[in-house]
Amino acid sequence: YAKYTEINNTTTREAAAIGSGYHGLKKYNSQKTEEIRKTVARYVLTVVGEEWEMLSQNKLSDNAWKHYREVEVKLLHLEPQGFFQKDLRSQMILDWDIVAKSRIARFAAAAHELPTFLIAICIVGFFFVTAPYFAFSPKFANLFLIMVHAAFNGLIIYFLLIIANPFSIPAPVEPKTLEMLMNKDLADVLVGLKGG
Repeated sequence: YAKYTEINNTTTREAAAIGSGYHGLKKYNSQKTEEIRKTVARYVLTVVGEEWEMLSQNKLSDNAWKHYREVEVKLLHLEPQGFFQKDLRSQMILDWDIVAKSRIARFAAAAHELPTFLIAICIVGFFFVTAPYFAFSPKFANLFLIMVHAAFNGLIIYFLLIIANPFSIPAPVEPKTLEMLMNKDLADVLVGLKGG
């Protein structure tokens, strides 16, 4: 559960940084930064549509990295006119740095593997608990208890494996904050991208 909460918090920070940067671009100069805002929208669309599924296989999207780098380079090449634009540019660069750190944290959570000793403990524990049953002649009650215990151990191992990667089925973390950002703040740009 802690990993799920951590991923949700990381995704929320990422969405907030993207939103802050996107609105900063609008304030900076709406016409000059239109192409950068489109690239930000492409980045979010790629993360939600492509990368989120790839995380279940412990991968990040190369397309999302490409969009990320495009935005980063364009932010660094902005030429601020005055203190307001200079401060705004600095803040947008910091926001975009948060986006990169969030992606790496999300990947680390996906790539984290379950320690094999936990599964080994379950299996060894199963044999220690069932060993005394073999001292008695095989009766229905003994066999039934062994089967119930085996099923219970199997369920524990199954749930441990499911929880090991929070991006895999049957209980994947959803990119809700990024989807909200897409549907509200980036909606106007996304309509233009999908239409064009």
